[in-house]
Amino acid sequence: MADTILPTGGETREGLKKVIYFDHDGPNPYPTGGEELTKSMINKLGLTNLDFLSACGGGDNGAHSVVVRFSTKGSQQTAKIIWSTVADGLEVANGANLSSRFVRLRAVGPN
Repeated sequence: MADTILPTGGETREGLKKVIYFDHDGPNPYPTGGEELTKSMINKLGLTNLDFLSACGGGDNGAHSVVVRFSTKGSQQTAKIIWSTVADGLEVANGANLSSRFVRLRAVGPN
């Protein structure tokens, strides 16, 4: 999975927080319960933690949507990205290959 920060306007600020817009490639294989956005991945975006993470629309082909799940309140060091199919609203099957798909995400946090 690769994360690519948008080249123009992909990195901005909201007050003291850094805002990153990036394209996130789907996993292969997809794990039931969602793929983990790890601390290392967050750091590569230039953030130390996540205060907010959301999708900017659905997946690139319109067949998938994603929901972000945090495990606790407050600033996070990890998050889960749960991929679903638009047709039935169900989570993508365990082991599915989503490597040719991507979703645009917006992350906010301290740098």
